[in-house]
Amino acid sequence: IDIAMSMLTGYHTGGLVEMRPQEISKKYVRSWFLFDFSVVIADWLLIILGGSAVLRFGKAKRLVRVIRTFRLLRSVKMTAKIMDLLESLRSETLRITFNIAGLAISILALNHFIACGWYFVGTSVGEDITWVQRHVNGEPVGMRYATALHWSITQFTPAAMEIHPSNFAERVYTVIVVFFAMITFSTFMGSITVNMTTLRRLQSDPAVHQKILFDYFTEHGVSAELGTRTWGYLKKYHFATKSKVMKKDIEVLKVLPASIHCALNEELYIPVVEKCPYF
Repeated sequence: IDIAMSMLTGYHTGGLVEMRPQEISKKYVRSWFLFDFSVVIADWLLIILGGSAVLRFGKAKRLVRVIRTFRLLRSVKMTAKIMDLLESLRSETLRITFNIAGLAISILALNHFIACGWYFVGTSVGEDITWVQRHVNGEPVGMRYATALHWSITQFTPAAMEIHPSNFAERVYTVIVVFFAMITFSTFMGSITVNMTTLRRLQSDPAVHQKILFDYFTEHGVSAELGTRTWGYLKKYHFATKSKVMKKDIEVLKVLPASIHCALNEELYIPVVEKCPYF
């Protein structure tokens, strides 16, 4: 269904909306078609192999695991959809909050997959002693997962825990994870810091004005009741509403093509013109 709908969904190009099916199909084939087709094939293979008796063989089971892992590629397309949704939000505070939440969820999801890989390494080595045998052998599944996730998170932070590599394969996996974490975690933390700084700046202006206003009231003996009432009015009718941004103040609008300028002017001025009694 998604492939068929993508063949009929228009797209923006050069300031216009392209709705010709032939052009839409060409663009879709050059972009997301191969990806979507591969995911659909993986789904059908999983359905066919899932009900087959051949699953009793080890190679077929491994194939099913690979197909299930391949289906996770859908998250790539979902990420693009979420970014488009965030760009449509009008509130800067809400957009920053969602960005921070998305980064936190991404860190948790990344640590989930690293934890799964750590447990896989600990259960796939032959006769060598593994971290699973040393620390969580005989423990329930929840405890084993929590331990692996704890180990994964400690690789991204200065924290430590009692679990360490017990053989060559685990040592190699740990080196790869630490090197990867050294690069990615700093990027995540930098993005979160920038978003938090911007959010704090947006919330700091009313607080600064409130302090100045209350200092003035205190120095001049204004009653607490009147001071609270004054600040309540300013908070509701001044700081809650921002001054309108005029079109002439936005320099970047000058580079837009004529078609988008016309569409923008229609949405801006037609509702005003329609209220005129002469129309």
